[in-house]
Amino acid sequence: MTKKIVQTVLDESEYREFKKASEKSNKTIRQAAREAIQRWSEETSGISPQDPIFNLKPVSYKTRKAAERHDTALYGEEL
Repeated sequence: MTKKIVQTVLDESEYREFKKASEKSNKTIRQAAREAIQRWSEETSGISPQDPIFNLKPVSYKTRKAAERHDTALYGEEL
């Protein structure tokens, strides 16, 4: 996986608060920044990796025509 570097500029008070919060959590500034970015991305996108839909197991209908059965269920006729 390719990694990218993200940089930003904080004023002195923002940096002090962020550093204090990261130390309180026993994290490096890098770890805290990565976690903050991940949380913000999840909240903004509305998609959470913990969403149960990402943990569904495949279902076997024991037939190769399962897609056709889905079409019938969805559209009321075979396409």
